[in-house]
Amino acid sequence: MGTLPYMAPEQVEGKPADARTDLWALGLILYEMLTGHRAFEASTPTSLVGAILEREPAPLCRPVARSRLVTSSSGMVKLFIYSHLGPFSPFSLVGASGVPLGQGVD
Repeated sequence: MGTLPYMAPEQVEGKPADARTDLWALGLILYEMLTGHRAFEASTPTSLVGAILEREPAPLCRPVARSRLVTSSSGMVKLFIYSHLGPFSPFSLVGASGVPLGQGVD
């Protein structure tokens, strides 16, 4: 199966998944990282299924508040990890060099 907000339309309809469904999910994750919200949102699972099958996500070209802009891909990844795993995730304790914070590079 999969996680409903990231499922491709064919998965929602019960059809077999393949590599294209993974690309769909990756696109939805990238969309969420760039915009700060999911491509398809609804108040119930049933209405979410309807949104996936019938709607298009909002375009990425609409203005974004300056405070929401992320200027680098590493910043987008950190924002995504922080927003989904919280400030105490093991990933949030790793610096830009990939070395855990508080440990020097030899």
